[in-house]
Amino acid sequence: MAMKEIEISLENLLTFILIAFLFIVFILNFQVVLSTRINFGDEGYHSRLAQYFAETLDFPIYIPFGRTPLIATSNSKPMFWNWLEASFLFLTFNSELVLKFLTPFVALLVGIVTYLLGKRVFSKEIAFLTSVLIVTSPSFVIYSVTLYTDAFFTLCMSVFFFSFLVGVKENNKKFLYLSMVFGAFAFLTKVPGVSCFVFFFLFLAYKILKEKKVVEVLKN
Repeated sequence: MAMKEIEISLENLLTFILIAFLFIVFILNFQVVLSTRINFGDEGYHSRLAQYFAETLDFPIYIPFGRTPLIATSNSKPMFWNWLEASFLFLTFNSELVLKFLTPFVALLVGIVTYLLGKRVFSKEIAFLTSVLIVTSPSFVIYSVTLYTDAFFTLCMSVFFFSFLVGVKENNKKFLYLSMVFGAFAFLTKVPGVSCFVFFFLFLAYKILKEKKVVEVLKN
């Protein structure tokens, strides 16, 4: 029987190592979330808000808990992540396990997206290193195990930024559309997401100043 030569490319090896590493990080984060109650800081606020949306299918003018009718707080923050959580809660009959699963899973997606899009902008080695550094940075680890909006916001900003770079580098409008969509998601998730719109205008101004062709730049 003839021997077959098996070739393992560096890119495939890095991809395999990264996926294995990210899933180990996901399992560790998920274990931490499972072992604790939802009561730390804003965890209770965001989780209860999502639960309220799922139970009542209502979007109230004022926060429906934590205040009296005479002293009520208005819904002044973006709540896209709470709506998304509520959708999963509604489909799973208010399963607390779903809430605890979503945040570590989103953190996993951040690492995957960073690598897949990053290697199209830079190189597979830089994308690999960037993905590892993001998911292991102390600030992101905290938000990978606490049920805040920050993990999902980071995902939206990562897709926005890297897909924009891919779209500009490859002149691919599909990635620019993808960037716009996730920029909007970021804005609907957290107030700092408004920086996405500022980024677009700054890049537009840069192109106009660099190419000195206002009409063509605006048309494109």
